[in-house]
Amino acid sequence: MMLLCLFGLIGPLEAADSPKVRYEKALQLARDGKHDAALPMLRQLAEEFPKEPFYLYDYMTVLSWAGRDQEVLSLRSRVDLAAAPPYLLETLGRSARNIRDYPLAIRFYEMATKKAPERVEGGLGLARAHLDNGAPQKAIPILQRLDEKHPKRVDILEALAEAYRLDQKNIEALAVYHRILHLDPEHREARRQRILIAAQLGAHDLAASLARENPALLSDEEFERIIGDQAAQSIRFQKADAAIPLLQEQLSRLEGRGQSSSPAYQRARFDLMAALRDRERMEEVIALYETLSAEGIEIPDYALRAAADAYIHEQDPEKARDIYMKILERNPDDFDAKLALFYAYFDTGEYSSALKLIDTVAAEEQDPSRKLRAESVAAMGYAWAGQLSKAQRRFELLLERQPNDPYLHSNLGYVFLWRGWPRRAEEEFHLSQSIEPEVLDAQIGEVGAERDLFEFRAAEEGIIGLETRYPDHRQVERLRRSWNIHNMRELRVAVSGRHNSGTQEGAKDLAVDLLLYSRPLDYNYRVFAHGLYSRSEFPEGDGLYRRYGAGLEYRARDIKVEGELSTGASPDTELGLSLRAAWMPNDFWTWGATLDTYSNDVPLRGRLNEEVKGWSVGLSAGYRFHESRSIGAGVQWLDFSDGNRRISYSLVGYQRLINRPTYKLDGRLGFYGSNNTLENASYYNPSSDLSAEIGLTNEWLVFRRYQRSFLHRLGGTVGTYLQRGFGSNGTWGVFYEHEWNLNDRLYLLYGVGRFRPVYDGVSETSIRWYVTLNWRF
Repeated sequence: MMLLCLFGLIGPLEAADSPKVRYEKALQLARDGKHDAALPMLRQLAEEFPKEPFYLYDYMTVLSWAGRDQEVLSLRSRVDLAAAPPYLLETLGRSARNIRDYPLAIRFYEMATKKAPERVEGGLGLARAHLDNGAPQKAIPILQRLDEKHPKRVDILEALAEAYRLDQKNIEALAVYHRILHLDPEHREARRQRILIAAQLGAHDLAASLARENPALLSDEEFERIIGDQAAQSIRFQKADAAIPLLQEQLSRLEGRGQSSSPAYQRARFDLMAALRDRERMEEVIALYETLSAEGIEIPDYALRAAADAYIHEQDPEKARDIYMKILERNPDDFDAKLALFYAYFDTGEYSSALKLIDTVAAEEQDPSRKLRAESVAAMGYAWAGQLSKAQRRFELLLERQPNDPYLHSNLGYVFLWRGWPRRAEEEFHLSQSIEPEVLDAQIGEVGAERDLFEFRAAEEGIIGLETRYPDHRQVERLRRSWNIHNMRELRVAVSGRHNSGTQEGAKDLAVDLLLYSRPLDYNYRVFAHGLYSRSEFPEGDGLYRRYGAGLEYRARDIKVEGELSTGASPDTELGLSLRAAWMPNDFWTWGATLDTYSNDVPLRGRLNEEVKGWSVGLSAGYRFHESRSIGAGVQWLDFSDGNRRISYSLVGYQRLINRPTYKLDGRLGFYGSNNTLENASYYNPSSDLSAEIGLTNEWLVFRRYQRSFLHRLGGTVGTYLQRGFGSNGTWGVFYEHEWNLNDRLYLLYGVGRFRPVYDGVSETSIRWYVTLNWRF
């Protein structure tokens, strides 16, 4: 022994048996999966060195790896849990889960996450323990926090999808499975659950298509159930054509037997109402319903719903509303009847009742898919009520929860379209169709966006395609009617008159402006005829101005251009050329330019006295934030034949201040000014002037029924007018007008106003009236 020491051999022999070497060897065996060899070594170290707890910790960890969970838990009494490291607490939690003692597992995992909240293993284990314990609602917020920090961890997403699914949040689960497939396109469970959830959500065609593509993902029972559901759905959609003659034959047969009062006879009549409704034979549905009602027959809900749907189709919403309310009296939890009543309220003009109802349904509904549908309908209801900003916010919040829902994208597209943002709308419609190509609303919306963007050829091609795929669909039929109206001739007439107390602008004025457009030619072109008549009484005589023109309009994406050649009533009148162009580079800006070689803006008094004429150039810019706010500016140079040069400019801002379904208040702020070079002109021609005015307009919706509506407005302005050499004076005005939309082809506006303008420091009184007509024929 002494020799061994002398030659340095004892040291290595002792090192081979040292605790450190034994420990490292045991760990290596455990990592290699040789748990039975590693465990005795670790147990011995734990017993030899009780004051070194890490030996015991690792012994318990390897016991867990070996699946000896009861032994792990039996050793917890030897551990100071308050001082134990997070990984040991996670080990205890895992063993408790494995033996299905979920409350104990939750306790250990909570201790671990409190010590090390940043560790994924503890948080994921705690969430899994809650799922095992039947409490997915407790697991979801834990997993959402983990997902925020580790968005590409598939194991976290797997647990989150399972939690949503167990909590009956199928749409949320489907969105998570889509994320998993983005990270791992071959993920088997995500592909499988995508099929099963689609079937649960009622998307039977989609589920069956995916099942046929991936039959190995499903059991035979699951596959056959999904295919059977698709077949049942197809039968339901196609049964009406076959059911109607069968029911009619049954009714004739029972009548021939004298059994017209039998339960079978009444049931056949109820079923016939539903079948006729499915084939949109609405007049027959209504006739049968009214016959049954007159006979005092108690009609079941499904037949009542068919009658109400028929009344809606025939534009008699009051009767439909009463029927839906009767259905809800019988069954207050009928979700579809609540939605139908909401639509009926809107059609009857009961907007506050409609919005209150749908908000209540959305708040109280517990089923996730129904809740989402109710929330979406509520958001669209606010859009229909003209509260587009609120509708936009609601859809955007819904899309934060359901980013892959094609119908939400489609609905948001319509809101953008109605806000005057066709490009943003187009993006949403395209996104909707990229998620689900057959979303009809998105396809129809895309046609609407193309029309607003002047892409008329693409719009017609889209309509033809929709008619091919959906030949009898009402929405497509309405789209075709709208397109047919677009392709009609258009007549615009504006007539106005004034009675002035002074003579600067004439004691009595009358003006008529008439435009007649042809049908569109080659989609983008329209020719037009233009007539202008103006007459005014001055002390030196009556001024009369007539101008007749013809021109061509061109509209294409981002641009609109009109060119017109005009002449006067007498043969020697000069030929005039006018050009008007507008450029819309995006959904907000509009830039405009005009050129007129024979300007209609020359004052009529100058034409009367000196046969003054002139040419003009104008530039304008407008920024439209949305339907409720805009600002615009313009400048015009007018060169008179009498040597005068006029520069006029304007700046106008508009803001909607109150926006309710039947009442709106609009504010307007305007600045106007001009500079003229000629003194002592024969017409009103201040060397320099500037006016500022602020106006308010109240608008009330009196009546609306589908395409017909009636509004009236009361407005007023106050301001100041500053003229060089005459100081400033106050101005004001008040007006009242009616607006009629008699149908989707005929618009009529008329009104009267009293105003207080100022000329050369003298206030005058002006009474004005006006009529505007727009007719498609």
